[in-house]
Amino acid sequence: MGKWTDIATWKGNTRNHSSRNGTDVRGFVVHTANGNGDGVVNWLYNPDNKNTSATFVVMKSGKIYQCLDTSLKPWTTGNSNPWTISAECEGFFDEPFTAAQIAALGRILKKANQVYGVKIKHSKSDGISAHRQHMSTDCPGDERYAQMDDIVAAAKGGVTTIDGGIMLPDYGDKHKDVKYWQYMLDRLGYDLVIDGDYGAKTAAAVVKWHKDYLKEHKSTAKPTDGKSISHAIAVELQLDIVEKSLAGKLKGPKGDKGDAGRDGVATVTGKVTVDLQSGAVSG
Repeated sequence: MGKWTDIATWKGNTRNHSSRNGTDVRGFVVHTANGNGDGVVNWLYNPDNKNTSATFVVMKSGKIYQCLDTSLKPWTTGNSNPWTISAECEGFFDEPFTAAQIAALGRILKKANQVYGVKIKHSKSDGISAHRQHMSTDCPGDERYAQMDDIVAAAKGGVTTIDGGIMLPDYGDKHKDVKYWQYMLDRLGYDLVIDGDYGAKTAAAVVKWHKDYLKEHKSTAKPTDGKSISHAIAVELQLDIVEKSLAGKLKGPKGDKGDAGRDGVATVTGKVTVDLQSGAVSG
């Protein structure tokens, strides 16, 4: 139960741990290490470190190291230690999680759900939570705390991404990367509120856009049902943005649509970029 070698590299138990004394695991707590590189992991095994530990370390690359058997109590989250597992994450309070970190944390949450029944939701009591929800601290930082729902989405969706680590949403998803696709659709003329909610209106816009796209390109392919943005649909949507940008045919945006997500830039096949707000193409 305790060594999750299917998702993590086992490093061996650090010296700083204790027994859970029969307490069941029901939560997963996310921390920021305020450091980069191998030192994030090495500090947990340093003899001078006499009072901290973590179940996992998640690097910016998405690499997961396991530093404690999950049956053991980590020394990370004060009074919540007996019933939680924890992850220290490479990086600093003032920077967001990388897409790879979000995906990795989603894998840990999904595994915790399978093994212990930890809920795939943002919850201090029985799901994924941030260090600041348990103790007086800024950890993991404001930008990272704002990404907690993205981690939940990753755990639910498995996570599928396209160039640049952009998550491909399924119906019902609510996270920042949904805004990226909504803003594209809006610039193509399919009027949407950029709210990060892949609900009925966004799904309908995807269906309408794809039918128009196939007709324009004289394709006999089957239109999407809008239940998700698959990799193939994502590529076509990005290519359509490039084509319309070059032709000067981007619409709107109509009124105040909010941010475009991902800095408002679409990257197509890693070579061509489009500023979604200005329509400028480069690469």
